[in-house]
Amino acid sequence: MRYAILTLLLTSCLGLAGCSSFTGAFPSGVIYTATKAPLDFTRTTIGPKEGAASAIGILGIVATGDASIRNAAANGNIRNVTSVDYEVLNILGVYTKFTVLVTGD
Repeated sequence: MRYAILTLLLTSCLGLAGCSSFTGAFPSGVIYTATKAPLDFTRTTIGPKEGAASAIGILGIVATGDASIRNAAANGNIRNVTSVDYEVLNILGVYTKFTVLVTGD
């Protein structure tokens, strides 16, 4: 009986892991994901200043934060954005962090 409950619990956790993860065009793992990729690549110049903005999710139930390009630019004191990337961290679907990274001047 304990084995059946443990198996059910583990299967449920793995099934829910995808619910709290960001699904973009990057490789993602069920247990752990840490990737970076471009969001906008219309310009190829990397600016001298950098800014970041993040949003987090917990268990796919609660999500909070402002990961907008505008917020990332304000955090880096950037007026002219030249490149935008993103970074995703996901641990077992329990904790997910999505960060927008901008450069510019």
